[in-house]
Amino acid sequence: MLLFWKNVGQFPRFFITSLLGLVFILLSPVLQQAKKSNLNKILTVLLFVTLLFILLGILNAMFNL
Repeated sequence: MLLFWKNVGQFPRFFITSLLGLVFILLSPVLQQAKKSNLNKILTVLLFVTLLFILLGILNAMFNL
């Protein structure tokens, strides 16, 4: 049983690094577009803020916070 928990302890690092890599891959085209003009920067920030509020609303509804 100890070997099982040792293995489980090792895999969260892999999960976190994979998740961060996925986020980086998904955000890199958006960040390149944001570099082109000021309007794109503003729209990119608004998009991220909107997505953050949507995610917060979903999590609040799921966990009754």
